[in-house]
Order: sequence, then C-alpha cells, then structure tokens
Amino acid sequence: MKYRLLGKSGLRVSEAALGAMTFGDEWGWGSPKAEAQKVYETYREAGGNFIDTANSTPMAQAGPCVSSRQITGRTTSRWECP
Repeated sequence: MKYRLLGKSGLRVSEAALGAMTFGDEWGWGSPKAEAQKVYETYREAGGNFIDTANSTPMAQAGPCVSSRQITGRTTSRWECP
C-alpha cells in the first residue's frame, strides 16, 4: 500500500480509501454486517487506514443513522493503530 501525507496535518494515510457509507443493510441494500467486517479486515490487512464514513447516508432522512457508523466503529475498535 502506498501512503501520502494528508495536507499539512502530518497524518500518513493510504492512497486507497475505504468507502463505508453502505455498511449495513437496514434500508434494503448495502453490505450486511458480516460482509462489511470482511471488507474492512481485507482492507486493513492490505495496509489501508483511510476510511470515509460519509457526511450523509441513506438513513439520515428517515431517522437515526447508526448502521454504517456503528459497524465501522465496532469493527475498527478491534484493530490497534500503529
């Protein structure tokens, strides 16, 4: 995996970002929890560390938007950051 500095922040992020907006399938489409976790784990094993959870998700209009962010949070908490 190749990395770049994120602006002037000093953070080193992977060139490939993981879009996690569709983690969860409560709205009738997207990745079920187990599949989302596999996608994330494969991404991390490849060296990825840049996750985009989106500013807005399909459920935001219908009520509490928790699915993709909860799945991402629970899955990422299993990994230690270098």
